[in-house]
Amino acid sequence: MTLVFICLLATGLGLLVLTSILDDFLSFLFDGVTPALATGLGATGAIGLIGVSLTGLTDSVLMAVAASVGLASAVGTVWGWHRLRRVATAVRALPQTEELIGADARVLWWRGTTGKVLVVSPRGDQYQLTATGETDLRSGAMVTVTATAQDGVVVTNLRALPS
Repeated sequence: MTLVFICLLATGLGLLVLTSILDDFLSFLFDGVTPALATGLGATGAIGLIGVSLTGLTDSVLMAVAASVGLASAVGTVWGWHRLRRVATAVRALPQTEELIGADARVLWWRGTTGKVLVVSPRGDQYQLTATGETDLRSGAMVTVTATAQDGVVVTNLRALPS
């Protein structure tokens, strides 16, 4: 049984090393699968080895305890991974509408009084937003955002910057 736990620990550590080298190579399954597998396998092997050396439990009980700790650590890793991803995407969320007022924008395309612009926020982030304006603009023209819609998605009232 000790050999099984050593193999599980080695597999978990090897998977963790491969993850750092190959940049989460199993991410096509779901996001964060490799760290979860590595943590689960490594924890199962480590708890099993500790259990073998410290307790006199039978092999089946020891394997059940080690597997449940490994499963719990894998679930905890997935939870932490998704929580970290949620926090990271919240930080990169669209800026507040007031934050875009006065920001520079480049017209990507324009037809009549509506089009799409590339806005550079004061934080340096770039957003492609739908825009409306009172004048006909050309693609590539530099404009300034003078007002925004309530939902923060539609940029309105653009004025052309003087050349």
